[in-house]
Amino acid sequence: MDKGLFTTLSTTTRLLEFPGRKVLLTDTVGFIDRLPLTLIEAFHSTLEETIYADLVVLVLDINEPLETIKKKNAVCLETIERIGASGILY
Repeated sequence: MDKGLFTTLSTTTRLLEFPGRKVLLTDTVGFIDRLPLTLIEAFHSTLEETIYADLVVLVLDINEPLETIKKKNAVCLETIERIGASGILY
C-alpha cells in the first residue's frame, strides 16, 4: 500500500457541460485499507453521498505492483458494497 493515508486529500467537484446536458464530476477521498476509525467517521458523509450518484466509476493506478492493485480494488469494492452503492458501479 501507499505510504501516505490518502490517494486524494479532499473532495473536488467540477461541472462538465455536454451538448444538452450538464454533469457534476466529483473526485472523492481515495480509498485505503486499515484507515483509523476516527478518520472513517470523518469521511463517512463524503462516502455516503455516493449512493445518490447516477454513476460510480472506480479508477485504479496501474503503475503500482499487481498485488497492490488487486488489494486496493478489493478494498474499494468492499467499501462501495458496505455503503450500498454497488448497484451504480461501472
